[in-house]
Amino acid sequence: MKRILYLGWQGYKNLGDDLCWDLFKEHCDKYLDASTYSLQSSQPTKADITPYDTIILGGGSLLSSDFIELLYSAMKQKNILLFGVVVTIGKQNLY
Repeated sequence: MKRILYLGWQGYKNLGDDLCWDLFKEHCDKYLDASTYSLQSSQPTKADITPYDTIILGGGSLLSSDFIELLYSAMKQKNILLFGVVVTIGKQNLY
């Protein structure tokens, strides 16, 4: 069974982050066989990526300098996917 970790700021009354999490779960339920994976979520600053096969960087501005180290360490051993991510450089978003 594949273990998937979704990183995002869901649960903090941020409509965009909560919506991305809900949509991701909905797509997993629709397109993946539930017996082949387990899905967990975490805030990026509290994440222990060790037990997971795949890391999903969820909706929001997660690709800031705060998360580059986490992403870099995960890239060495894990599958990395981005879902609804905005890249922030300074005060501008790159879409």
